Amino acid sequence: MTDPQGTTAPDISFEDTESSLEGYVDDLRALRNAVQDDPDLNPTAHLGFLLSRDLESGKTSIDHLAAIAKQLSDRAFVERARHLGSYVGADKGESDVEARLHTIIESTAITEDGPAKFEDFAAFWTHPRVGAVFTAHPTFGMSRGLRTIMADLAVQPGGMDNEAAGKLSALSHIPDARIELGDEHKQAQAAIERLQAAMHWVGHRVLDRARALWPTRWTTLDLSPLSVACWVGYDLDGRTDIGWPQMVQLKLQEKATQLERYLTQAETVAATVPAPEVSDIITAIRQILDDTQGHIQRFSGPVEDPVYLADAANALTAAAQDGKVASVDHFVQLIDEAVAVVGEPEEQIRLVLLRSEMKTLGLGTAHVHFRINGTQLHNGFTRMLELADEDGISSRMGLSRLNQLIMDVDPHKVNFSTLMHEQSTAVRQFVLIAQILKHIDTDTPIRFLIAECETAVTVLVALYFARLFNVDHRIDISPLFETPSALERGVRILDQLLDNEHYLRYVRLRGRMALQTGFSDAGRFIGQIPATLAIERLQIKLARMLGNQGMSGIEVLFFNTHGESMGRGAHPGSLGDRFNYVMSPRARHQFSRIGVALKHETSFQGGDGYLLFENPLLAKASLCGILENARSVPALDEPEIPNVQNDVFYRDTDFSLDFFLHLKTFQEHLFNDDDYRSALGCFGTNLLFTTGSRKSIRQHEIANPVDRGNPRQIRAIPHNAIMQQLGYPAHVVSGIGEAIGDEHERFVELCFHSDRARRLMELVA
Repeated sequence: MTDPQGTTAPDISFEDTESSLEGYVDDLRALRNAVQDDPDLNPTAHLGFLLSRDLESGKTSIDHLAAIAKQLSDRAFVERARHLGSYVGADKGESDVEARLHTIIESTAITEDGPAKFEDFAAFWTHPRVGAVFTAHPTFGMSRGLRTIMADLAVQPGGMDNEAAGKLSALSHIPDARIELGDEHKQAQAAIERLQAAMHWVGHRVLDRARALWPTRWTTLDLSPLSVACWVGYDLDGRTDIGWPQMVQLKLQEKATQLERYLTQAETVAATVPAPEVSDIITAIRQILDDTQGHIQRFSGPVEDPVYLADAANALTAAAQDGKVASVDHFVQLIDEAVAVVGEPEEQIRLVLLRSEMKTLGLGTAHVHFRINGTQLHNGFTRMLELADEDGISSRMGLSRLNQLIMDVDPHKVNFSTLMHEQSTAVRQFVLIAQILKHIDTDTPIRFLIAECETAVTVLVALYFARLFNVDHRIDISPLFETPSALERGVRILDQLLDNEHYLRYVRLRGRMALQTGFSDAGRFIGQIPATLAIERLQIKLARMLGNQGMSGIEVLFFNTHGESMGRGAHPGSLGDRFNYVMSPRARHQFSRIGVALKHETSFQGGDGYLLFENPLLAKASLCGILENARSVPALDEPEIPNVQNDVFYRDTDFSLDFFLHLKTFQEHLFNDDDYRSALGCFGTNLLFTTGSRKSIRQHEIANPVDRGNPRQIRAIPHNAIMQQLGYPAHVVSGIGEAIGDEHERFVELCFHSDRARRLMELVA
């Protein structure tokens, strides 16, 4: 075996370790029982004393204790694997997952009166109500080898066999030695590939059922029940180590990867149907794939050299001039021609699936999310306009000038040389988006996420840039409301935006209003439960606001960025609980009631998040869980569900609001407590492995190491992890009892009768 430092330790028999472990467990039980007679006794501390005494006497050794620690870790690992399987519903095997998918499909295809209307069936399967976003963040706490073993155990109903036990015993419970951005990107893409395969599996069965029910119409379906997105490699919030050439190269690599998948699917059809129409599809895909691989090679070279960059950029722009290289339209036209001549139903299904994937994903493995923060955006704006006072744009006069700039903007023509010379992160990102849309993938929309967005002006600055670089027709500007001030001002910010003619025109142009809410910063600033409730209040108030303004006919896209731990809003009950925790049925029905379509995107973060898609069966089960949740999102003409509308948590607002405010106040006091700061500063990030390419301290890292104990200077993820490591998840549990106060019976009654309250308290429990 190896110890945590990776050095080889002497072999210690399993029997010896097991015997010693049980002995120490018995000691701990006895010490806990002794507390009844000695209230001052600390069982854990006293067990530590016994261990140190055994070390001094030679009864045990460091190697022996390390073996015990490894055995405890292995036990916890196996339990976690079992929970993973049940969490996504993969623990009962392939047949059970198949049955779940069958139930989902039948619920959309058959009604009490017989087959559903084709339009209703198509409404669910061709327009996504849900989305999965793969993000990185430093949560790669488990090595790739351990992840593979855990995923295999999760889908084995019989438990761990000898082979798996042998593999597990040989690995230490530590992350991979070094994880760079490229590693994160590869791991994200691997998870996306397995999700795509699961979507293909779903799509095949959906089309097969549609063919039986609507034999003359099913080939018109373009399936898209789920959107897939990724920001790994494109997230510059708080980091400056990703250059634009690297982003271009990543986007080209994703394009090539997806073209290879399209090519494989087309060749599968050609193997059975050697029709010229199918051969034309293959030829077209191969041509653009070869072209893309050449661009990848060029952008892998010394692009910092202006002459070299000019050659690489000219080759890319020249290739895109005929309109075929950067769009799937040509492929779609060829597929439609092939569907019309191919007679075999199985091959028709494959072609319709290929067309669906092209229309959904475009020329990439997933939709791309760019992200910067509000400060970067404001800095770019003031630098471009040579404003002396950045705060001036937030004044009434400044806002008036900004509106005039948006109205009078004359779109700029930009090229790759612009990227090379531009110093502002914000401007560079918009120029890069323009270049991607012109030369790499014209059809697929790009999300522009703004972290730390606390004013409406920040969004309008982004809109100005979008119009300046002529990308407002393909970019979804999405403010992130996560800090306490942003959550408190969020409704006012949205109200100001909806009152702005330019933003309103932009929303109508895109057909959607995009927002992002976060559970990491919010959870640590005001506590996880208050953060969840604050986000829900924002969602419900937006629905009321849109209803009052008669804003039907658009879609509201809520992207809830939460993580894989309770401290980041991941409910431990099940995948369904997780979705309903971050986007409550009550909030969903508020949008349904006013006739505004709602799409809910959720994040799967880092190694822990990718674990849900680590093997084919886990990916299928997770996808079924996502689609089951999508079925619970009400259609616009669907009647209100009584148990959602009558939940006592929303009716007894005196108590629930007091509970929220008391808990929020407790957490805010905790966050500002000097002892809390001292605890973080004392242990700091030394408790954590380096588990990703992101730094623990933001790019404006302060020089004074004493101030690094300040929770505001530490990123949310290591902050949350430190609290979990200390054994006291303060930002999840603390303050609940104080918030309940003397209303114990009323609180118990509330939890007994309220689905929302019960789900919140299950997280705490």
